[in-house]
Amino acid sequence: MNKLLLVCILFSTMLFSCKKFTPLNIEKINDNQLAPLNAELPLPLKIKVLNHKNEAIEGIKVRFFIKNGSGTFSDNSFEFLDTTDAEGFAECRFKLGVEAVAQQVEVEIKKYDGASVIFTASPEYYSDSRDGQQYLLTKIGAQIWTAENIRYQSPNAWTNSAFPSSLYGKLYSWNEAQSVCPSGFSLPTRAELETMTTTVGNEYFTIGKKLKSRGGWLHNEEGRNLVGFDLYPAGNYAIDSTDYRGLGEYAAVWTSTEVDPQKAVYGVLSYNSPNIYYYNLEKNIACACRCIKNQ
Repeated sequence: MNKLLLVCILFSTMLFSCKKFTPLNIEKINDNQLAPLNAELPLPLKIKVLNHKNEAIEGIKVRFFIKNGSGTFSDNSFEFLDTTDAEGFAECRFKLGVEAVAQQVEVEIKKYDGASVIFTASPEYYSDSRDGQQYLLTKIGAQIWTAENIRYQSPNAWTNSAFPSSLYGKLYSWNEAQSVCPSGFSLPTRAELETMTTTVGNEYFTIGKKLKSRGGWLHNEEGRNLVGFDLYPAGNYAIDSTDYRGLGEYAAVWTSTEVDPQKAVYGVLSYNSPNIYYYNLEKNIACACRCIKNQ
């Protein structure tokens, strides 16, 4: 009799366990989104947990964690915990890291032993309608920048044959630089460039380390590219003397800020300095260009 009672209890426990709606079906929502580096994805990553009858299951614990890349969740952590609501949904907000590759978030769902649930998010590129060039984008504070030097072949664009323009871009006089940004983007003012560097700040690593590319700098003074700006030391070009200068030594980028009819402001980041500096430069010196998205 006791054995029969024990069997009945075990059987009842199994039935009760089955009625807990063990999740058998997981729906991914908002997969394969695009965003600039450092930017939060437009939509939350969501899953819907269903039982064998395709009914939503409430109260299932869900763990989102970074599988690939340096992205973070809304609380700047590398994992996020949620519990499914009455409609079976759990979600998180995800911000891309600075790697120019697809990044992944994996989902661990309590009581679920099916195939891994993985979300993939990819960096956003902007296509220049004039020539089809694709420019990686990065978000720094409230600003969105091209994460690469401009490569548009304008009538008077200069290319140093000693470096690949795919990394270093092309060089432009100040007057030429006014028209090389793609539609929807502009050459930054000095104030806009300063806003960006203020946002980046000197905490933990200097501005120089944060903005510099991880290769190409003189004496191996490479940067960490911590905000996706990835600035290569293209130097500049003295048009009158046909002289390329500073390759590997410094990155010089134009601003749209004019000083007088002969000079304008540019920003300079040198291999041997931790900061970015601003100088007045003759407009007929050709420098690299970065562009900022119009607000």
